[in-house]
Amino acid sequence: MTKKRPTAERTQDFADLQRPKAVPLAAPTATSAPLSQQLEELGSLQFTRAEAALIVGLPDLEGDVHTSFLRGQLKAEAEVRRAIFTLAKQGSSPAQKEFLGLVERRRKREDENT
Repeated sequence: MTKKRPTAERTQDFADLQRPKAVPLAAPTATSAPLSQQLEELGSLQFTRAEAALIVGLPDLEGDVHTSFLRGQLKAEAEVRRAIFTLAKQGSSPAQKEFLGLVERRRKREDENT
């Protein structure tokens, strides 16, 4: 039977494993990627506007920065659609179904806007 060490000694073994303190998010600096590039990347990862604003340290995303953010969202969506289209052309039944759903939703949006 092994003898347990006192709790204080066992706790000391894990002292170096404690989580580091949170580092506050800061606004981009001259050495970081341009703000528009950061926002495009965050948009591509499908963060919300509020989440992206918090990450880069802005109160809100407006004007050109919102355009960069939206560009990232749409580019990511385009990549996924391209992959779906490629799989659909290769005969993937689920991809064909998804692609036809995309076509139908686009047509519906176009009809609503005319």
